[in-house]
Amino acid sequence: MKEQRAWKAARGLLSATVLVIFVSAGLAGAAERFLTSLERELSDLFEQTKESVVTVRTAPPLPVVEGHELLFFGHPWPGAVASGVVLNAEGYILTTSGISKVTGGDVKVVLSDGRELDGEVIGSDPLSDIAVVKLESGSPRPAVFGNSDRIRAGSWIIVLGNSFGVSPSITFGMVNAVRNDGLFQVSASVSPGSGGSPVFNSAGEVIGILNASLSDPLTLSLGGESGKDELRVLNMPSRVSSLVTPINNVLEVADELIAHGRVERGWLGIAMQDLDEELKEGLGVENGIIVKRVVESSPAEEAGLEVGDVIVGYDGQAVESTSDFRRMVMGTSPGKRVTIEVKRDGETKRLRVNVTSRAEKAVSLQEWPDVLSLYDKEWREQLRAGAEKLKEAEGKLHEAERKLDVDLRVEIRRLEQKLQELAKELKRLEQEKK
Repeated sequence: MKEQRAWKAARGLLSATVLVIFVSAGLAGAAERFLTSLERELSDLFEQTKESVVTVRTAPPLPVVEGHELLFFGHPWPGAVASGVVLNAEGYILTTSGISKVTGGDVKVVLSDGRELDGEVIGSDPLSDIAVVKLESGSPRPAVFGNSDRIRAGSWIIVLGNSFGVSPSITFGMVNAVRNDGLFQVSASVSPGSGGSPVFNSAGEVIGILNASLSDPLTLSLGGESGKDELRVLNMPSRVSSLVTPINNVLEVADELIAHGRVERGWLGIAMQDLDEELKEGLGVENGIIVKRVVESSPAEEAGLEVGDVIVGYDGQAVESTSDFRRMVMGTSPGKRVTIEVKRDGETKRLRVNVTSRAEKAVSLQEWPDVLSLYDKEWREQLRAGAEKLKEAEGKLHEAERKLDVDLRVEIRRLEQKLQELAKELKRLEQEKK
């Protein structure tokens, strides 16, 4: 009986093992077919889109330094480089705004077939990290642009750029998140010089431009005397995670740059801070941001905004965060008059403000920490000044208390002496009466 049960158990185990082998073989076959199909699709996509991807170079190639012949496979150093994509048949190129920081406007545009064309940076917007280059001649094949509003976390993407301008490179990745500021965070490992690269969806449509402004620039020293051969490359994106500007935003910026050479955005002139749940509860609000600083002579000051105000609404829209509010203001046409709803000392106030514009300072996102630290510094200085005034007031209060204490003691001593004199006088009168 035991032998029969053992045999049945062994036979069941054997059957299960055989089943696992067949299933594993089937899965392996399916995986192989999937990878083969994916490889073919990526190759087709590369061939379909590579003609619209270009290299933008801001300096003439430098000769190979003796002793460093292996760098760039013996090719001359390409200078400061970035990637770009052909916008339209009129010869406009989209690229990163970093390209305009190291050039007077003239650039070289290298096509996928190796041809080199002259171009000029006609407009740059450091805030969005987008620049537009106009070719002096020639009209390469323009890219096909998709709708970036349809992109969600988990969407597959392909980045096609030029690493150091040597050759086109393709990277496969995924959208990890859509950030509060609207940028896509992607898990694509990209190479230095890929800033400005177009990001494609699986249909071969451009859905964004690689934003390389959040990471530090790469500096390579190739030797030489007095640091003359130390070369600086454009800002390079992270090798692990990169940021992508949605193409819908890019095209809006490009239209402004082509038409005006710059982008005008709404401006109020305040520094602000998000509210956590504890602050919201303490202030008695469900949403909003708090004003940390008001710029002198700004639209905000003229409208009556004050430090400590809680902004809960902007032109009829609820304000949830600083990034939300910043997007609303920047999206407002300069010259428009809007209503800002604030909470102040428990009361609701509606302020009318004239939104204006100001010339954007040519800074990249990597410089924003310095700007923010300036705001923080001024904020801390205000707090420190307030603390000093409070300390001074406390000192005066203590001095007043001390003086009052002395005066009281003197008065008490005088009264005590008066009582003693009265007591003596009463005693004398009693003795005379006897």
